[in-house]
Amino acid sequence: MLLINCANLRFGGGKTVGMNIINYFKSRQEQLPYRIVVIAPFNCGYEAFEGGRIQVEVIPEKYNKPWFKYYLNNKVLPGLAQKYKAGYILSLGNIAFPARVPQSLLIHLAYIVYPESPVWKRLSLKHRLLLRTMVGFIKRNLKNADHVLLQTQTMVSRFLKLYPFTGSQVGIMPNGVSFTSISDVAPLDLSTPLKEVKLLFFSKHYPHKNFDILIPLAQLIKSKDVAIKFTVTLDRSESSAAAQFLDEVQRLGLDTVIHNAGHINFDQIPALYEAHQGLFLPTLLESFSGTYIEAMHFGRPVFTSNMDFATEVCKEAAYYFNPTDVNDIFAAITHAFAERGAMADKIEKARLLCNELKSWEQIGQELEAFLETKVK
Repeated sequence: MLLINCANLRFGGGKTVGMNIINYFKSRQEQLPYRIVVIAPFNCGYEAFEGGRIQVEVIPEKYNKPWFKYYLNNKVLPGLAQKYKAGYILSLGNIAFPARVPQSLLIHLAYIVYPESPVWKRLSLKHRLLLRTMVGFIKRNLKNADHVLLQTQTMVSRFLKLYPFTGSQVGIMPNGVSFTSISDVAPLDLSTPLKEVKLLFFSKHYPHKNFDILIPLAQLIKSKDVAIKFTVTLDRSESSAAAQFLDEVQRLGLDTVIHNAGHINFDQIPALYEAHQGLFLPTLLESFSGTYIEAMHFGRPVFTSNMDFATEVCKEAAYYFNPTDVNDIFAAITHAFAERGAMADKIEKARLLCNELKSWEQIGQELEAFLETKVK
């Protein structure tokens, strides 16, 4: 029996990973020689996969709270593994738990391999303590993992330098890409100079996304009277930091440069990209951002940080800058749109790169092959 631990995958990219992996195994359940039990968080939609050879065990809501993590990981999850007589465990949420059978662990929390990241100094004291505690908890429980999966080669290289694992104990499981349910958008018209450049900053207000750089960048753009504008997609209620950022934009009179589109639903994404001439992501820390691939798929150039996590994913298909230097960011954007022929080449490279990336179906097939001789 295969036990898939999704207990920590409640939202965002982590939940996307869990849902797609389970969806693959759901489609393959008639061909699998073993049954699957999914350990799922409360009220997150995993119950929809129940049926056939897949059973979903939903843990009580109280275990969503961080102060119950120790008990969940050391008592509840080991108990469930014994209850269902697991033959192999696939933990998809950064933390391995004590068990009597082999366990593969997927780590997608970038902080675990970036102890030197400048983001640490930007965190509030409360947020820093919470993350330090989480990273420490993940580290202490690495001893429970027989095999570790990470999302990029960059993550693998960094992980092997920091933790006592060998190359044979580590593998890559990237983010999957699948756009079959999303409509296409009109290609970017580069036949004539653009009268106005609108760049999309598509993210929630997390500390590592580096929203603060937008303030001095917008001030620089306004002082130079250049027609470059940014759209952010923040919900004021998502965090106090998001509300403070939006208030600062208003207070400084930068709303002519920075526009907030608010929360974006899935079916609004194509129109959002069609209304913009590029993606702007000055992030300081990532594991594997699917937003890069999304922008490439829609034929929009990517402007992002010149950091290892970005250059591995985007390769030569993006424009890079120093994410802490507004002059470098400004130069990267203005030079890119001044050379429209080179931009068309960049967009074509991005299209070809998208075609090379693995779908969730392919990732599922590789995972199934890996588990074939391990699940008992």
